[in-house]
Amino acid sequence: MKSVPVWAWLPGETEPRLAGELRTDEGKTGHFVYDESFMDREGAVPLDPIQLRFDRRRKGIPVAEHEGIPGVIRDACPAGYGAELITKKYDAGGDYSRIGTILPTLQLLELGADDAVGAIAACTQIDRKLSRQLPTLSALSAEIALLEESQSPSRAIRNLSQDATSAGGERPKITLEDRGALWLVKMQDRNDIPFLPSKEYVCMSLASQCDIRVPEIRLEEIEGTYVFMIRRFDREGDPRKPSRKMFASARTALRLPPEAVKGHTKRSYLHLADTLKRWNMSAGTAEADVKELWKRMCFNALVGNSDDHPLNHGLLLEEGVWRLSPAYDITPLSRFAGVLSLSTSIDGSTECSPGRLLAAAPLFGVDADEGVEWLQRSANLVANQWEAMLIEHGLPGKEIDAVRPAFAISTAISQGKHNLEEEASHAMSTGARRRSSIIRKPHGSFSTKSIPSDLKTK
Repeated sequence: MKSVPVWAWLPGETEPRLAGELRTDEGKTGHFVYDESFMDREGAVPLDPIQLRFDRRRKGIPVAEHEGIPGVIRDACPAGYGAELITKKYDAGGDYSRIGTILPTLQLLELGADDAVGAIAACTQIDRKLSRQLPTLSALSAEIALLEESQSPSRAIRNLSQDATSAGGERPKITLEDRGALWLVKMQDRNDIPFLPSKEYVCMSLASQCDIRVPEIRLEEIEGTYVFMIRRFDREGDPRKPSRKMFASARTALRLPPEAVKGHTKRSYLHLADTLKRWNMSAGTAEADVKELWKRMCFNALVGNSDDHPLNHGLLLEEGVWRLSPAYDITPLSRFAGVLSLSTSIDGSTECSPGRLLAAAPLFGVDADEGVEWLQRSANLVANQWEAMLIEHGLPGKEIDAVRPAFAISTAISQGKHNLEEEASHAMSTGARRRSSIIRKPHGSFSTKSIPSDLKTK
């Protein structure tokens, strides 16, 4: 039985407090035991309002899935590039140094840097984590200036983050200090799709114009290299000693098992909307967030972002309420084929045609007229601006043509190839019949327990 202290930053505080202890049995099952003084502290909140409600049982809260590690703690674990970096540094020549293998989750949590998303750390040496100072943008600029012509721009990030990083994702990224704030920084990697920093900046800028909440973003050109910067929305105040906001990925909030690949019944925008309502007990903000989730689903279709997987959506604790976090990781993909990563309807389909999107709108609290108006306006905005914006930010003509399929849906809507009012009316009527059939079906893939509350029969 292994035991690891779990630390948390309470809202508005700049110092971590011992929240409890995670006990795991050889990576099979676990128990999370809250610290009594943490629960009794004024302003204390559960780390997860569903799975980890405050509990005073001496044995703690049982955790049967995912190596016995609760999802909100796994969200702080280094992954992808960060996990490989730590494995290479701390297990050189060992069992985990082979390609494709990484250190166990608890070891990665211990060794990762103090730049993980959210406000949770699981480690025995919290002082070691907090002692490492994050680099600055000027330090990155100096590394960029030293790059050889044959090296990929991301080599500058790799040179700065040789110690460790908890930043997730498959591509190199780093948290930097600049202008009195913390920023997550991304650069072009050798195996990336071309001009990725510029593409992400343009899509995030367009999302903001379409009434989608995004963090402050920047695209800097340093020594001829584009650097995409997104302000850390989970950090506030002094960048050297910030307060932190608790975060949970959609994977965690949905309690998705490892086998939940595309098409899994719970891996859907509808289930995420229902989960938002359960995590957020404030009716007003929950309604607004669910409506925005529909817009994000549609926007991903409008810009061809089929990389909208459960780790690219999240919930953030803001002013004591769990909210849909600001949007992040939105990029156009040239291989876009009219499907998303999360399903868009209760039948499990990931198709994102305008008719499907509009049929789903009422399930998110968006009425037909509002849905048609927003989708038409947003499609026009994207179709009329994406090309000029990408050219402005460095893309040559051949790359514009290559990425054009990503914007096929917004272009078709803007050119009048879809009568959205007719498609909404038709889709909603057929969708109602489909939902009724699914609910009545005795042995179907959905039951009234797995259907969001808005779909259940009265």
